[in-house]
Formats: sequence, structure tokens, C-alpha cells
Amino acid sequence: MSYRQKRAGILSRISSKIEEFRKGKNVAYWDHDIFPGIMFRFPHDLIRRQQVGGPSTYDKLLAYVAMMLPDKKNLVERIFAFSTDLSPVKIKATKEWTELLQALSKNLMQIMVRPGEACLIYWNGQILDVGTEPGIYEIDRSKRIPGIELAFIQTTEIREFMDDSGNVISREGILWGLPYKDGPQVRVSDDPAYEKIKVRIGANGTVILKIKDPEKFFINLVGNRNIQTTNDLATLLKGEIQNAFSRQMASRPYAMIADNYQFLGETIQTDETLNQRLEDYGLEITSVLVKNVTYDPSRKEFIEGILEAALDMEELLEIRKQQKEQRILQQEAEKEKARI
Repeated sequence: MSYRQKRAGILSRISSKIEEFRKGKNVAYWDHDIFPGIMFRFPHDLIRRQQVGGPSTYDKLLAYVAMMLPDKKNLVERIFAFSTDLSPVKIKATKEWTELLQALSKNLMQIMVRPGEACLIYWNGQILDVGTEPGIYEIDRSKRIPGIELAFIQTTEIREFMDDSGNVISREGILWGLPYKDGPQVRVSDDPAYEKIKVRIGANGTVILKIKDPEKFFINLVGNRNIQTTNDLATLLKGEIQNAFSRQMASRPYAMIADNYQFLGETIQTDETLNQRLEDYGLEITSVLVKNVTYDPSRKEFIEGILEAALDMEELLEIRKQQKEQRILQQEAEKEKARI
């Protein structure tokens, strides 16, 4: 089945002013303090967060559910009690879970979608409707389907990545890297005298991306690949980025990218195979930063000697000037980012 499914059309935006939203009974919104990350699924994430959260998280969850689903606090407490003995799959097979879904379908009235978010309403893996514009949405009571669930998805740039315990490991995107021992073997120069001399190179840096198409992301990654967290996403994409680096370097000499990290980042970002894969996932790269390119340090003098011999002095000076200017621009950009 195509990721574009026929929608039931159960959402209608009744206001574009989110400041009109009032927290209260029978309304849903994404509380980022309780549910950090790129996605919040209700009620699915009640199971996952209860497994890793402490007492304070437990109390907040109960208060959150009590607001959305009045008179269901005891039901949710019973579901939470299962988490010490049952897996999420087994919890979803209980009558308590079925009752919770029925209560959600019956009682939920309004949804708030903030800027930088989208909200999907789905049932049994099928997307019924999507709210992509900021505002307050109302659910059509005449088209309700028992067992509906919600998925709030971040649509702004994903910069913060956390491990599965909730610890931040990066605030500048996906950290990727490929050691030179595992990297592609490239020719050092296009000069006919040296074109047969090759060296293995590696690189490392960061990649910033965003969820461009929430529906594709939810169907193809969340549904088909069980991507739940930023750590899951980074694990999936690191290999794709490494492969893009290897492909781009396979047809270029090392002399072309030596210290010209911006050019290398741009070639990775425009890699057709990588972008097609990301398109399938509903993702889009907004920035690739290459921080370092490496090769066997024991061959440093040998390679630099070839590079200098392969270029006449005028061309060499012009390249060095451009490289120096690029390094200055990168340093200034990093300083500006640090101040922010």
C-alpha cells in the first residue's frame, strides 16, 4: 500500500491562534517536558516513558492523562503497574489498554498543534487525518473510529540527539564518522604522473536534518522500522551518510578536497542516492558539516609532497588562499553558534 492512504478527514482547524488554547479536560497537546524527542505518541508513549522515568515522571503522566481522559486515572495506574512484568506488546493485548483506546476515541475533543509540529490521527497503522498547520483542531464526532491514537511529530530541524536513557549526546545534529582504515581508496592527484598513487581517507562531522513529510516518516520509519527516538534515527542514518561520503570520494582526487571541507559537505548533501533514501523516509538534510578528513599519518609528508609537485606555484597559492579563507569562515560560524 502506498504511504499516501485515503484519509477519513476527521480533523478540522477551528482556530489558527494557538494562544486561544486552554488546557483542560478532553484536549490533547504535546508536553515536551514530559515527552522530549522528535515524536510523542499517545497513548503509546505512556508505556515507554513509564519504563525509563522516575517517580516525578509517573506523577506528571497521571496528571496529563487525567486532563485528557477524565475519570481514567485508575485505569492508567493499572496499565502502569503492568510495565514491571509485561512487554509493551503484551500490555497492548490487555483489556485495560483496549478500554483506554476506547476512552480516547469517545472523549477526546480538541488538539493543539504548535509551530514546528504536525499531528497524525491513526488507527491500526492507517493514518486517518493530519494536522500540519499550527492551530487548534476539533475532532468530528460523527467520524470517530474506536481505537484511534495520536502521533505528534517535530517538523523543525533536528539538532538535539539523545541516547535511549534520555541523555543528550549532541546538540549539533547527527555525529558521523568513518575511520580512514575503513574509508574509500582514492587517487591522490589527477596529475598523470601521480594518478596511480592512492590513499585511504576517512572523515567525520555532523548532519542536521528535518522531517519534511510526517506521513512518510510515520509509515516508513516508525511503522516499518520501529524508529522511536533520535538515537534510533541516528543509528539508521550514520551508515547512509558514510556510504554517501565513500561514493562522492570514489570519483574525486584527494587534492580536490584537501582542507576544502565545505565543498566535501556540499557533495555529501547533494548525493542522489542518499537524498532518494531520505525522500522515502520523509526526511531532508539541511546541513552537512565536515570537521576533519584523515588518512594514514605515516604518509603525510609523502602525500603533501605529491600535492605540491603536481601543482604549479600560482595554482597552489590560489588554492591555499581559498582554503585559508574557508577555514576562517568556518571558525567564525562555529564561534557564532557557540554564542547562540
